[in-house]
Amino acid sequence: MTWPVLQRWGCFSAVRVLPLCLAVGFGPLPACAEELGVMTARVDGAPMEWRLYAFDRSGGQIATAAFRQDQWLAELQLQGHVEPDFSSADVMSLTVRFPGWYAPGVAPMSVDILYVPERLGGPFWTSRGARQGPSVEIVRFDVMGRMGEIDLAFAGKLCRKAYLSAPVDLGNCVEVLGRVVSRVVME
Repeated sequence: MTWPVLQRWGCFSAVRVLPLCLAVGFGPLPACAEELGVMTARVDGAPMEWRLYAFDRSGGQIATAAFRQDQWLAELQLQGHVEPDFSSADVMSLTVRFPGWYAPGVAPMSVDILYVPERLGGPFWTSRGARQGPSVEIVRFDVMGRMGEIDLAFAGKLCRKAYLSAPVDLGNCVEVLGRVVSRVVME
């Protein structure tokens, strides 16, 4: 996938997809990958499980469980993969954004859930545009230097999109209910 393709989807969509592409689209997983945690969920009642990883690449570390913040925005990105090969199939992504600095008990300003059961060509299941927005409850979030540990629950409706830039099909939605227990790389 090239940047011009992402640009065609529009700036907002490119920003949403780029972290996923970075994690899944750049070749096989190096031997030095470290499992950070687990994401479990029921998607339309079916139990599923994904793993979160960190690994070194030239230019730095890539983590599928990461937290970054500055004075305007705190963002938690969690991308679970079934296999440690970072294929683009069967990926569950959860992004939680907070205004300004994160503080326990502060409600997120946005929560996005994206499930990619097949490949980046689609279909996709997204919480964006669903009639009922997703929710997240952070049970525990401890930070110790460059690593943190998180335990959170998430829930929402995921509606089908035939391909990434397609409109959401509000007549074809499923429920998701999940939990993440993982270490998190502080970026």
